[in-house]
Amino acid sequence: MKAASIVLSALVVIGLSTVFITQMPKPESPPVTVVEAIEVIDPLEKARQASFDIWMPLGARAGSAVLVGRVAVEESGYRYRALTANHVISGITDDIGINGENADLDIKVTFRPDFHSPEIQFDVQIEAIDWVNPAGDWASFTFQLEYKLECADIATEAEFKAIKAWDNVYFIGSGSKYGQACRRGVISATDNYGIDREAQSLGGTHTGIPWHQYPENFVKFSAPIWYGDSGGPLFNEHGKLIGLLNAYTIGDSLEHGAVHSGVAFKTHLVRQVVGEDFFKIED
Repeated sequence: MKAASIVLSALVVIGLSTVFITQMPKPESPPVTVVEAIEVIDPLEKARQASFDIWMPLGARAGSAVLVGRVAVEESGYRYRALTANHVISGITDDIGINGENADLDIKVTFRPDFHSPEIQFDVQIEAIDWVNPAGDWASFTFQLEYKLECADIATEAEFKAIKAWDNVYFIGSGSKYGQACRRGVISATDNYGIDREAQSLGGTHTGIPWHQYPENFVKFSAPIWYGDSGGPLFNEHGKLIGLLNAYTIGDSLEHGAVHSGVAFKTHLVRQVVGEDFFKIED
């Protein structure tokens, strides 16, 4: 009898426990965090997409350039600001007979979205050639385009000062007959001291670029360069713009193809001249 009472008590306890457990409220599920898909682009790929070719209205290649600013314009897309070599811009305006800051100049620009796609060419009008610096051989101009394109990030002075000889650099130009080409090289010197004064500008010695008079404003690098790469951007390994190609040293003959010593204007000096608004990105 005593044993039966113990068993009954145990069953009651188990039953009560079961009821208690089944009646406990279920714990709330943890909140679900929704993460939007954000396209992450490699810095060097972004730099490449910001680089483009400039063509004359009649189809002759004028040089290379890079986008550094973008502002949305209501109902018409975007206004872009680009940097290139001054002798590229002066060569276009001299050839067409336009002289002045507000040129309203029709040109063609060619971009390559990726290396698996063909180049895309747009007809655009240069609204203004807003900065011209013959001593540094750089110039900027603006144009409008309905499509949204990447813009390059310019290295700060501190980032540029961190550059040293043998650092990897990446140059993008369109001098090759195959169109836009990316080339890897190294920094030879962070100034232009010691480079042969017989080096020619890509536009020819007649352009009168006094780069050898201001060697501290230029960087020397080694990478394959072709005639017609003028104004092409030079990037560090983080995809930051550090220079614009102005000149190269020649070998025995230009007929030998690529030459391997370039001179580029330090683009962080552009930042010091024009200010931060110059590189505005507004969408």
